[in-house]
Amino acid sequence: MNTAIIVAAGSGLRFGSQPKQFTSLLGKPLIVHTLEQFESCPAIDEIILVLSEDGRERFEQIKDQFEISNLKSVITGGRTRAESVKSGLDHIAGKDEDIVVIHDGARPFISVDEITQTVEK
Repeated sequence: MNTAIIVAAGSGLRFGSQPKQFTSLLGKPLIVHTLEQFESCPAIDEIILVLSEDGRERFEQIKDQFEISNLKSVITGGRTRAESVKSGLDHIAGKDEDIVVIHDGARPFISVDEITQTVEK
């Protein structure tokens, strides 16, 4: 099983008034664009989304508007990027994982081909 851990627990203080992962781009939050890329990738079997507590609440309000069937868990991250990645890895500890990819949720312009090539390598 190949798992993508999408880390988007940042506060976005440098970005302005709201966390950038929830900024609208073409009518959808940035995080949804990112999730859709991983959802579209046949090399990824499941997605774990790591958000801040506030981000989790906000995502709960919008998640049903979008079909992300491979999204298996939404968990709370830490104070730093490293702590959030660790939270994601701890969440899948003990599972039978072949490949784990970690990606920044506020970077939606990754292509399905890039994800596939990364998993293959």
